[in-house]
Amino acid sequence: WISGFTGSAGTAVILLNEEQENGTGAVGHLWTDGRYFAQAMQELPKKSWTLQRSGNPGTPTIEEFLQKEFLTRATKPEKN
Repeated sequence: WISGFTGSAGTAVILLNEEQENGTGAVGHLWTDGRYFAQAMQELPKKSWTLQRSGNPGTPTIEEFLQKEFLTRATKPEKN
């Protein structure tokens, strides 16, 4: 699997050239539910993946996350 996560319930989102404000350098995000939080934390490479805990307060849905990312990227000036 691309993320290293072996659980049976999860959705991965990978963004090219992502600049993380959280300092993790993450390029991938994995959404999974509470049954798999501990497993995902152990299996995901921490430098390249962010665990999105589905159903937890403050965790965006995949749709909310993508909408925010696309709007943010669309309004950023290009770097030369």
